Amino acid sequence: MPGGRPSIYNEELAEEICDRLAEGESLRSIVKDWYMPCHKTIYRWIDENPAFGARYAKARERQAHALAERAAAMAAGTFEGTDPAFARLQLDALKWMTGKLAPKHYGDKVDVSVGGQEGGTPVATVIKWEK
Repeated sequence: MPGGRPSIYNEELAEEICDRLAEGESLRSIVKDWYMPCHKTIYRWIDENPAFGARYAKARERQAHALAERAAAMAAGTFEGTDPAFARLQLDALKWMTGKLAPKHYGDKVDVSVGGQEGGTPVATVIKWEK
């Protein structure tokens, strides 16, 4: 017989966690609510429940879009009375987070092609022998 307390996992709780993530709220903030499980429990649910894991991954991707929209709104707004260094730090943190959560959309493009010419073709080397 397995030990420990019974899991409090249910579809309503899983849906709320994923919805709140997708809206841009951090997991750290979500687990502060008295009725929410701790982050370790949520990570265990991800490992043990493939359906929840897939929903969680999709919610994290959507979270990146929400954070990108927040960053764009901040950049478009005025920062009167705000320390410019602090505003830049906030925007940089949002940009970093979006790049990590959805690298296909917001990550830095890394060119890993081999070769030195357009299209990845190798650079031609011509050797001339002279007498």
